[in-house]
Amino acid sequence: MEKITFNIILHNHQPVGNFDWVFSDAARDAYRPFLNVLERHPGIKIGLHTTGPLLEWFEDNKPEYLDRLAALVEKGQVEILGGAFYEPILSVLPDRDKKGQIEMMTCWIEKRFGKAPSGCWVAERIWEPGFASVLGSMGLKYTTLDNTHFMYAGIPEDRIWGSYITEDQGIPLRVLPIDYMLRYLIPFHEPQETIDYIGSMKERGVTAVTYADDGEKFGVWPGTKTWVYEKGWLERFFKALEDNSHWINLTLPGDYTAQEPPLGEVYLPTASYKEMSIWALPAEAQKAFQHAEKDLEGDDRFAALKPFIRGGFWRNFIVRYPETKNMYRRMLKTSNVIENARGQITYGDAVRELYMAQCNCGYWHGVFGGLYLNFLRRAIYEHLIKAERLVRNPAPDAEITDFNGDGYDEVVLSNETLSLFVAPHEGGAAFELDYYTRSFNLFDTMTRREEAYHSLIPESTDDDQDTHASIHDGIKSKEKDIQQYIHYDWYRRLSFIDHFIRAGETLDAFSKAQYREIGDFVATPYVIEAVETKPSPAVRLARSGGLYYDDKSVPVFVSKTLRLPKKGADVGVAYSIKADDMPEDMLFGVEMNFGLQSGRSDDSAITIPGRILTDSCLASRGEDEVVSELVLTVGWMPLTIRIAFSRPAVLWRFPIETVSQSEGGMEHNYQNTCIVPLWNICTGNNVNFEVEITMEVV
Repeated sequence: MEKITFNIILHNHQPVGNFDWVFSDAARDAYRPFLNVLERHPGIKIGLHTTGPLLEWFEDNKPEYLDRLAALVEKGQVEILGGAFYEPILSVLPDRDKKGQIEMMTCWIEKRFGKAPSGCWVAERIWEPGFASVLGSMGLKYTTLDNTHFMYAGIPEDRIWGSYITEDQGIPLRVLPIDYMLRYLIPFHEPQETIDYIGSMKERGVTAVTYADDGEKFGVWPGTKTWVYEKGWLERFFKALEDNSHWINLTLPGDYTAQEPPLGEVYLPTASYKEMSIWALPAEAQKAFQHAEKDLEGDDRFAALKPFIRGGFWRNFIVRYPETKNMYRRMLKTSNVIENARGQITYGDAVRELYMAQCNCGYWHGVFGGLYLNFLRRAIYEHLIKAERLVRNPAPDAEITDFNGDGYDEVVLSNETLSLFVAPHEGGAAFELDYYTRSFNLFDTMTRREEAYHSLIPESTDDDQDTHASIHDGIKSKEKDIQQYIHYDWYRRLSFIDHFIRAGETLDAFSKAQYREIGDFVATPYVIEAVETKPSPAVRLARSGGLYYDDKSVPVFVSKTLRLPKKGADVGVAYSIKADDMPEDMLFGVEMNFGLQSGRSDDSAITIPGRILTDSCLASRGEDEVVSELVLTVGWMPLTIRIAFSRPAVLWRFPIETVSQSEGGMEHNYQNTCIVPLWNICTGNNVNFEVEITMEVV
């Protein structure tokens, strides 16, 4: 009987920066029990891709797991796939880093498992045509991508099976299409449904079909541990494959591509899996896309239209989220600094830190992407700062550069301890403050913005923990009344943002971004008046703007100088405000946002010397009178920030918290601690107000 080949490929991944207990739980609930079942079924053959962060964790914590894998490799039951070691999105890396990460993974696999990989996993199945030559030139023979990639290339859906060959610059690469239906059947439906589906493929002449998906579906996704192992789904699945082995051929994907010719040639366009292409769209475009697709589902012509209905692609995240763009551009800057340091004794260590910072998860957001998880962003900055610290010149400097690549100049002030990044065109605010002593970006913040799923959040939580449905099948909430945390900011939550408001505004309205701004200084361009390195790095910015109230327009001039010391971890910001007229109840405020991770940790707090605060955690909310100094403490790091004002101020403090979607459902997360000192600046008809803010980091 003619057989149909069934290729099984699993992708196991935990990102750089994830908590150790997450690695441990995933190993306990998914990776190790899967291996337990696989070892009992020697006739089942799979391809397995395990990313670098997870390989290193196993080597350091559970090396016996890798020993068991090596034994299965030697028996010919498991094939180890390669890729880029720390699981970056290849499209946004310099070519040298693409190849460096791939070489690192190939060498690691060959050393640990005794055989170099012939196939590879492409992170998030994000494909760009030039990858064929990059992967092929590194000795890799095949990869696997979703069937949507092939549909976008014009191949009819009923011909997307087996394998195809593509090339770039004459360098070939085989591509196995991942069957879309199998991703939704396995492991969420009874095994027989998968067998029946494979049988239906065979009946229409298909000779090979590929399933490739996340290994976390087998124990980590909600409800799957019980379903897959305790209720025996995986045992039943492997048994069903064995019982049907007379017509289903299980082989290693590398053997299949080596032995069977491709169905044809193809040039695949830039694409990713369907869900990712939707997540990459702006919120309004996502909703429009989903509504249009839903409307078309009842149309008999929908099947013919599907290849032409597609969302965005991954690089759109760089535009959609300024936070992603900042990490991306910081990564490119660090890569260039390291490249210029070739030959230094610390070069190799710096490259490894850079590669760790390129791990993709913290750069994007969907059900999985971790942009809203502050600890994943922290890990990216931590490794970037460590990498740069190993090779950088610590001499004081002040540089004007288009850091963000947006056509506007930024200013970067630096000394041996700090780097301060300032955006003159964005209200003269600072968007990054790197503290090299702790490899920490104090201004790693997140702005609250609309997500397409916010309007779909259910009113109550879903307490059914026994479900094993796909997490793509609906919206669930992990918390009651989570809607109370949904607010949208009309400007980025940066630091040293200049506000003019009337005295009647409240902390509650301001914290929800529902107040009235009287001035036009927030997120509007400041002029660079001077940049200097002596006596210390500094930039002087100015804006001739205005106040708009009671049908009046009052010209106001604001000058501010941001300065670092020649040595040490201090930041000084000096303000001068001039106006001929101003209402008596006008307040000037300077907003600062600190991404300090531990919003409600017992070892972290806000302290105002000489006072006892009812709630002093970093995520606390309060209004305090006549404040000249405050202290922010992060105990686990440890890190202390002392902020002083040359004039006593009314102090507002509150958390910035976001609502985002994760594997487990909707959740709210602490992002930043917002600090706003306020001064009444009207002392007469002619306003000439000066104030200085100093910040010391220890």
